[in-house]
Amino acid sequence: MKTFLKIFALVVGIGILVVAGVVIVGVFWAMDKGEGFVEDMEAMTEEAEAFAQNVDEEGCIEETVRRHIACSGLTCSVKSAAFLAICLGESQMQEGFCDSVPDSSDMGASERWIDEQCDHYGVDGEIGCAAIFSVVQSYCHDPVEYGDDDSAGGMMIDEDGGQ
Repeated sequence: MKTFLKIFALVVGIGILVVAGVVIVGVFWAMDKGEGFVEDMEAMTEEAEAFAQNVDEEGCIEETVRRHIACSGLTCSVKSAAFLAICLGESQMQEGFCDSVPDSSDMGASERWIDEQCDHYGVDGEIGCAAIFSVVQSYCHDPVEYGDDDSAGGMMIDEDGGQ
């Protein structure tokens, strides 16, 4: 029985060391890469704001898709979605831009619309594409998040809530 306890203690000890090692490596990785990510996001924010000054909402989508196709990975998807959110909030509004964009609460319509958009822009089958077009849904249906209580992606809302 003593041998069993020694082996058990050894296995538990090794497990604790492995978990501690993973945590330590993760912390150092985050410290090393985290600062670069923040700097990248700050630069991307400035790029999106500058780019948006000369385009409408469709131009923001086209540029976001171009950027997204040029890179890959989770970080790229996050940057693409953030670029689009900033660009849409600063771009020139298009009449009717949000007319065919379903609210994200309608799951079936949302899934179909996102699939159609991803196919249309040539980025189908990617989870990052869904993230990009979810930003469009949010822009169209949650305008307060974009710093403008009176607009909803190309539609002006009067004080009574009508269009």
